[in-house]
Amino acid sequence: MPLKSWMKRRAFITAFAMSLTPSPLFDVAGLVAGATRVPVRVFYPAMLMGKVLRGILVATAGFYGIGLLEHVL
Repeated sequence: MPLKSWMKRRAFITAFAMSLTPSPLFDVAGLVAGATRVPVRVFYPAMLMGKVLRGILVATAGFYGIGLLEHVL
């Protein structure tokens, strides 16, 4: 299973990348992180950074997307 090997080798980067994706993939990553005993001090900051970055990207896309729609319509 590639996710398990990624989590063992690069837990922070894997948790960060999975937290940027939609929820079902992140849920699987969280389960794998727990199964491979990734420390909380590694998992939580990666998760927080990924979720915040995803929120910023969605908010920015919404802000500029509404402006484009108003301009087109």
